[in-house]
Amino acid sequence: MIEKIDDDEESTSGSIHMTGSIMAFPHACFLWNVQSSSALTLESLAPVLLYKPKLQYFFLGLDSPLQPEAMHKIKAVLREKGIVFE
Repeated sequence: MIEKIDDDEESTSGSIHMTGSIMAFPHACFLWNVQSSSALTLESLAPVLLYKPKLQYFFLGLDSPLQPEAMHKIKAVLREKGIVFE
């Protein structure tokens, strides 16, 4: 959580709280326009496939289960790209 914002609108606590879906990479974190497991598509995962250097692992956390068909499809595409999906 941000404890204090200085006059330049920067966090002085060293941490930031993001509300909603995020996509976190080793050196960056972005808001992600996916609000439910049903909105998760291969297109919404494009940043994972385009990230350089190539990711080795992709971890997905959801508040509701992902449909098995969607999970298998995503897992297959990521496996083709050499990315482990958990």
